[in-house]
Amino acid sequence: DEAPSADSASTGVVEDEPEEDQQRGYASVTRVDKPVPVASPSEAKKEDRFSVRRSRLRELQELRGELKSKEFELLQKTQELEEKEQTMIVLQEQLSLEKKLRDILMKEKEKADEEAKIAAGLCSQGGIMP
Repeated sequence: DEAPSADSASTGVVEDEPEEDQQRGYASVTRVDKPVPVASPSEAKKEDRFSVRRSRLRELQELRGELKSKEFELLQKTQELEEKEQTMIVLQEQLSLEKKLRDILMKEKEKADEEAKIAAGLCSQGGIMP
């Protein structure tokens, strides 16, 4: 509310304006501000140590955050890789089954061709016989 006067800065005493107080119905009051403590050299060293500790703690917390982020990314990539591996395994099994099916179909075709030749041969012989 009030600006301290030049001499109050050196004494730490702030006087209220008497005219304003009288208009408000108050008696003139003298207030003493608390002096600002001056840190001793040992306290300053402690503050510096705490400041260094705080900055190191902040840095450690940032590194932990980055590590968690990288771990999460690595976990996602690992899961994607496992999914791709599973897909590859399924595709290999499918290819193997298709090869077996092809082999079976080829054998059946050869068997059918052979039976057709035999049937054709028998039909032609049947026409010759009386």
